[in-house]
Amino acid sequence: MTDTRTVVTAYMDNLCAGRFTEAFDLFAPDAVYTITGKTKISGSYKGLENIQTALGAIISNYFKTLPAFTVGDTIVDGDRAAVLLTSTAEAVHGIYDQNYVFVFRVKDGRIVEKIENLDSIAVETALLGRKLVDA
Repeated sequence: MTDTRTVVTAYMDNLCAGRFTEAFDLFAPDAVYTITGKTKISGSYKGLENIQTALGAIISNYFKTLPAFTVGDTIVDGDRAAVLLTSTAEAVHGIYDQNYVFVFRVKDGRIVEKIENLDSIAVETALLGRKLVDA
């Protein structure tokens, strides 16, 4: 399994099935995983061990149930892929409804970069418990 579409499809299939270990086995040891935004969970996590630790902490600290993902379109161009998807989960501060665009870069059959573009309002409210108020 080396082409971009095959690797990204395998990752998404594992993620959707809740097989996080198998999904993360597709990352290169020196991969970089970025969660966009300026929230408490945003940032770039470098190295497979750091990625697993950080994402495991996010799941265990902020979610009551694992996110259920629904994949939309997957667009592939060379070593890059973009996946449109949604997820829903019960979070510590309410229902977490999220829209994503995952952007991947694949090299030698491994994911070397993943950028998780998401709605930071859902993160702030359902995960972090912040309230939105009118100005």
